[in-house]
Amino acid sequence: MTNRQSYDERELLSLISTGDETAMEIVFQQYFSRLCFFAHKLTGGNKEEAEDIAQEALMNFWINVRDKGATPLSTQAYLFQMVRNRCYNYNKREKMKAGRENDLLQLAPLSENEVEQALIQEDIFNKIYQQLLALPPRQAEIIRLIFLEELDTNEIAERLQLTPNNIRNHKARAIETIRSSVVKKGWRIIVSLFFY
Repeated sequence: MTNRQSYDERELLSLISTGDETAMEIVFQQYFSRLCFFAHKLTGGNKEEAEDIAQEALMNFWINVRDKGATPLSTQAYLFQMVRNRCYNYNKREKMKAGRENDLLQLAPLSENEVEQALIQEDIFNKIYQQLLALPPRQAEIIRLIFLEELDTNEIAERLQLTPNNIRNHKARAIETIRSSVVKKGWRIIVSLFFY
């Protein structure tokens, strides 16, 4: 399996149910960053926990489809629901650790509004992420380090062994490329939410 575009969701699920690791890798590549972003929002910005939750959801998806015969109607809905539930449990555990029993009594499952808002933000993130994939590699790496790893210009310059001014130039060119591409597609509001 070499071309991920040639497999639809049903075919991927069928391949995963037979233990096809390449099919699962395709699902992982499609969803990991998106699930991390979603979990990051729902855990109050805990990056490490968000990554753990996303990995755990994908691993459980793999096990459920391959070993337990799960056949979700929508891979996306299935994964995002798993992440939502894990984020709720994480928030509940954190409140318990902090010894806030009174807060725990008032803790309700994540509201539909919170989840809907996080899903909309994730969808916006995904649209921009698709544009990032089309950037030259150096620009894509710098944007990833800025927005996903939340590093500042000096940290990125040190990591990539470039000058801070060089980082700023790459960032400016990348953002301009994304802006022009997104504006052509009528997503001006999306660009303003992320880059203005």
